[in-house]
Amino acid sequence: MLPTTRRANGWGSAPDVFGFRREMQDLLDAVGYGRAAEGNVVWSPPINVREDGEQVTVEAELPGVRPDDVDISVENGMLTISGEKRAEQEKKEANWHVVERRYGRFERSFTLARSVDVENIHATFDDGVLRITLPKREEAKPRRIRVDVGRSASEQR
Repeated sequence: MLPTTRRANGWGSAPDVFGFRREMQDLLDAVGYGRAAEGNVVWSPPINVREDGEQVTVEAELPGVRPDDVDISVENGMLTISGEKRAEQEKKEANWHVVERRYGRFERSFTLARSVDVENIHATFDDGVLRITLPKREEAKPRRIRVDVGRSASEQR
């Protein structure tokens, strides 16, 4: 019988028929659910990034991740979010039928625009959503220029 579900510790004990495991692992790697070199499952949390005139906001869905297991760093114009979602303790006598929740290490990196004020970045974690606010420098914020009507440049002086 071919494996039809992914177990927390990899594929079950089913034989690798026609390279099925390798093909499935390649597919899972392509969608952000792969294996690190040391054999731990890695995953990539979904991210939203939005920008307005005042700031850039990055939101990462991290359900089941403890805030203490998340690291945020800025170095050389790169914002990096990394951490780990720990699997619940498995009981030896349990027979897992379906395991779709992802566990393991994750890391996402983003190049920051020069307009971001890296000294005033702020992060919050609420209901499994990490929200990082990256304010723009004052000189990078849009500003409105008033246009005088009916006066020449020499009259304005």
